[in-house]
Amino acid sequence: MAVEVSVIIPAKLPEPYLPTLVKEIDESLSNFTHEILVQTEKGLGYAVSRGVERAKGGIITIMDADGSHSPLDIPKMIKTLSYHDVVVGSRYIGSGCTYDNSSPRKFLSYVYNKLTKLILGVNIRDMMSGFIVAKKHVFTNYTFPNSYKFMLPLYTQNLKFKTIEFPITFQKRKAGKSKASFFEGFRIVWQVLQLRLRQKS
Repeated sequence: MAVEVSVIIPAKLPEPYLPTLVKEIDESLSNFTHEILVQTEKGLGYAVSRGVERAKGGIITIMDADGSHSPLDIPKMIKTLSYHDVVVGSRYIGSGCTYDNSSPRKFLSYVYNKLTKLILGVNIRDMMSGFIVAKKHVFTNYTFPNSYKFMLPLYTQNLKFKTIEFPITFQKRKAGKSKASFFEGFRIVWQVLQLRLRQKS
C-alpha cells in the first residue's frame, strides 16, 4: 500500500519524549497510510533534507521531537493543504499561542520574525516555526540550507507556492533541553542578510 504521509522528525539523540511522540503520531494519523522518519544527522537542515530524500509519501510533515508540536494538528493541517502547497504551524495567527517562555526561544523568535519581515518582505508571522506540512513536490530541486531555519529560502520564493499559516498551540517542551541559543540568533541574522544579497543580485 502506498504511503500517503511521511512525518520527518529531526532529533538529537537521546530525545526522551520521542517514543511517546511516535505513539501519538500513529494514533493521530490512524486514517492515513504513513511512515515516521527520525533523522539524527548533524545539522537541522541536513537532517530534514535526508528525511525528504527517504520519504515515500506525497505529503511531508516536519515537526520537533520534544513534544512542543501536537500530532493532533497534523490531520487538520493536511486538510488545509488541499488548497495550498505549504501549511505553516503558527503561534501568531488566530487562536494560535505559545506556552514556551524560555528566554532564548523568545529572543530568537522576536529577532527572526522582525528581520525577515523588514529585510526580506516575507509575509509570514511565525517564521520560526519548525512545524510544516507540505506537498512533496515543493521540495523538488530545493536546496536545504544547513541551518536552524531550513525553510527560509523557500518562503522567499513566495510567488511559486501557495503558503498559508495554521494556528497551533506551541507547548512547553515535554522533556530534554532546548537547542536554541543566543549564538543561534546571530547565525539567523547572517542567514537573513545573505538571502537579501541574493535577492538584489
